[in-house]
Amino acid sequence: MPENKLFLFIFEPYEWDYCGGAIGAIAGTYVDAVNLITNIKSTDGVKRFKSKMFSKDKRYFKKDHYDQWLLTNTIEIVGPEQSRIVFNNWNYA
Repeated sequence: MPENKLFLFIFEPYEWDYCGGAIGAIAGTYVDAVNLITNIKSTDGVKRFKSKMFSKDKRYFKKDHYDQWLLTNTIEIVGPEQSRIVFNNWNYA
């Protein structure tokens, strides 16, 4: 039985006032990674992310310097991993 490849997709803020941080998700595809992230709900049940906030290419961002997450790294995962959010170390400060 062939294994499906999984990747760690790392997104970093792009051209907006933010002190740093990144979001990482393990998934089979870029689209799956964005879907995982956009389905995160805060403690009050509100979704904080929209798919239009994410891109593989900076040319597709609206030039508003706000909530833009650029894919900066894709790393193939070796081992028995499953799709999940690995880290989300950013805040509104």
